[in-house]
Amino acid sequence: MPSEPKKATRETTKLTDTEVKKLAPGEGLYTVWDGGHQVCVQGLGVRVMPSGSKSFVWKYCFNGKQRWMTIGKTSVWSVTAARDHIKALAQDIDKGIDPASKIAEDKANPTMKDLAKKFLEEHVSAKRKASTYDDYENIIQKYILKPLGKIQVKDITAAHISKVHSSLKDKPYRANRTLAVLSSMLSLAETWGYRKPNTNPCGSIERYQEEAKTRFLTAGEIARLLIVLQAQEGRYPLQVRLIRLLLLTGARLREILNCRWSAKKGEPTHPYLDREGARIVCIDHKGSRRGGPKDIILSTAALEVIDTLDKRLGSPYLFPSPDNHMVPLANPHHAWLTIKEDKKRGEKERLGIRDLAGIPDVRLHDLRHSFGTLSVTLNQNPTVRQKLLGHASAVTTERYSHVDVDPLREAVEQIGETIKGLKKA
Repeated sequence: MPSEPKKATRETTKLTDTEVKKLAPGEGLYTVWDGGHQVCVQGLGVRVMPSGSKSFVWKYCFNGKQRWMTIGKTSVWSVTAARDHIKALAQDIDKGIDPASKIAEDKANPTMKDLAKKFLEEHVSAKRKASTYDDYENIIQKYILKPLGKIQVKDITAAHISKVHSSLKDKPYRANRTLAVLSSMLSLAETWGYRKPNTNPCGSIERYQEEAKTRFLTAGEIARLLIVLQAQEGRYPLQVRLIRLLLLTGARLREILNCRWSAKKGEPTHPYLDREGARIVCIDHKGSRRGGPKDIILSTAALEVIDTLDKRLGSPYLFPSPDNHMVPLANPHHAWLTIKEDKKRGEKERLGIRDLAGIPDVRLHDLRHSFGTLSVTLNQNPTVRQKLLGHASAVTTERYSHVDVDPLREAVEQIGETIKGLKKA
């Protein structure tokens, strides 16, 4: 004769691990409650499903309303562990916190991958430049998401951050930038309610010491470079002119690479040439957030270089890509750096311009340093020099605002004539 199906019940018993194992499934789910002994916990029960699955549950009252919570499978939790867990949760009720709501919030807490997406879309893209967005995205994809992407934001500790930071110890600059991005992300996580206030763990991590790279060319090195540039002009016509212009203007590489022949309506942020005003107008540049737009003043020597560029290609850029004239030159370092022999690709070693000039440790950015150094050598006004280089600072920008363009023009002409003179010498 078949047994009667078990139904939901108010039956109480002294729950033990042995008693829990004895509970058999019925045709419907039913619950057996802990009770009738000294160590019982009010509201603790074992729910038995028709499938035979058994879970510890807790029934409690919060603000006059009955709530249910599943603790976990009996195959994972012991009776003692379930009792202790409920006792800990009950302390939240005394503090006015609903345990079920707290657990739901914890489960809904985003992962670092979710935070990174929101950080880039809602913060960086709206408040930072496109180049900054690209840099942040690269750091997040390359150094942050792999070790931390699956961890919930609330669970990130100083140990997690330290591990990421120390993994980049051979790249101190990149390690510190990664730490800065993480700090910004976790600060916003507090603002967005994903972490408790003042819990950002990044502040406890010590930054690596960064060595400033201040390499600049001597007069003799500039002279050798100019000779090599003239010899390599037939082989690298665009790159040679680009290098000359970097040396003659002190501009940043991207300011020249992205420079257009004229302003384009609807795209006010790109650099463009004002030939009549003998300048390159840079509205969006590295220091534009604090210092505003800047002009790259063009000397006669710099204008002579620009006038040799071919506008007949129909490209909007001064230095277009050979493969696609509608985009700027992508890799000017191809001519600057030495290519080592690669037998698999059939490439033989080819000396780059800097090695041919005997300056193997010089980067293209060091041409900017050299421009500034020449300004010092010529005893030019420091304020004029900072204006020429476009250094951004709230204090110095205010001082620059009263500098007339005439001394800037005179200063850049001096540097241009000095560089031309070195070549002749």
